[in-house]
Amino acid sequence: MKEVMQQFHDRTTQRFQEYDERLQEKRQICKDKCDKEIQKIILKDKLEKELTEKFSSLHTDIQSDAIPTCICEKSLADKVEKGCLRCGGVLGGGVMPGFGAIGGTALYALNQWKPAALLAATKYAMTQGAAAGKIAGEAKGMEIVIHGLKYFGVDNLFPRIFNSFVDKNIYTEVTNIANSILVKYNSTCMSLDTSITVPAACSEFQINLGIHISKHNTLGIPAYTAIPKSLGTLLGKATQTAKAEASQ
Repeated sequence: MKEVMQQFHDRTTQRFQEYDERLQEKRQICKDKCDKEIQKIILKDKLEKELTEKFSSLHTDIQSDAIPTCICEKSLADKVEKGCLRCGGVLGGGVMPGFGAIGGTALYALNQWKPAALLAATKYAMTQGAAAGKIAGEAKGMEIVIHGLKYFGVDNLFPRIFNSFVDKNIYTEVTNIANSILVKYNSTCMSLDTSITVPAACSEFQINLGIHISKHNTLGIPAYTAIPKSLGTLLGKATQTAKAEASQ
């Protein structure tokens, strides 16, 4: 998970650096173009004024209002602003769609937003990584518990208990089935009813849990102690494995 986080951080940082380089380049292009536009506008405005003055000084019968004209009533500042806004369109198309519609303040805010965005993205990746690790850990824990229950012989002797536990798919609840196993064990393996045939799997179950020391029926730990103790040990092993899996 740490390796994935580092790769994500590196890629994100690289993209922001590339974005900065493109933005600086487009800003310079914009500045150069804007300067040229301003010079053109100033020159054009100057020529228009000179022509207007010369025209008004002529003494002819031609009235000035008789000549079709198209006069823009905008100030020089308006013209400059319009020319420079075209540069915003260049930024919008060259860097990121929509930039042409925003001003320098928005660009500055976006630049300030980058560290926060990177932090938020990092936190999101960490959250997602932790969630994925938790799922993987729980799956591994369940795998260990199922393996242990099969080793004890619970799946053969007490299939209903085993299948019900597996269906819930919560490995941390394995100790909760200790009492059910004990009750079923007493009625299946320790019944005094001679009409009931004791399954051969009972002997293996008793040895695996330490209830009997050997196949010669040497008594070991009582079943009411051995069963919950064995399940507790199994849970401890599963939890340890699950944590190790989740941290990867």
